[in-house]
Amino acid sequence: MIAGITSQAEDVSAIAERVSTSTEQMVQQMADITNVSEKSAHNSQMVAASAEEENASMEEIAASANALSHMAQELQEHISIFRV
Repeated sequence: MIAGITSQAEDVSAIAERVSTSTEQMVQQMADITNVSEKSAHNSQMVAASAEEENASMEEIAASANALSHMAQELQEHISIFRV
């Protein structure tokens, strides 16, 4: 009877050890997932910032092109005076 109880206690101890090991593995996996999620969030922020900068650059280019177009029109008007 004592041998049976001892055997059952050993079985329970082995099961508890496996559960503890599995729990530790799950905690590590959750930490890894958290790390990947944080990196993904950071990368998303970097992409958004780059897109915003690119948009601002495109707006500047469009404004410059518009200004050049107006200057070209004015130049054309001034040059037309000298045509024969």
